[in-house]
Amino acid sequence: MSGPPPELPHPAFHILRGMPDVEEVAAVTAVLAALAEPPRPTPRPCTPVWADPGRHLGVLRPSRPDAWRGSGLPV
Repeated sequence: MSGPPPELPHPAFHILRGMPDVEEVAAVTAVLAALAEPPRPTPRPCTPVWADPGRHLGVLRPSRPDAWRGSGLPV
């Protein structure tokens, strides 16, 4: 083993009144540690390709007088 953990230079908090149990001190320590962490950003949900509305738009056809005929035909 590597030995005892290094000592903190000063206590993280002081108990001013009462005689808390070990479990109570552990609970307060856990809450303070959770509040000290910066909030994690929520990940953006990725849109699957099949649900992308842009894929239904199709390919733009060149503008010409008879372009309406090709508008319903596949590329």
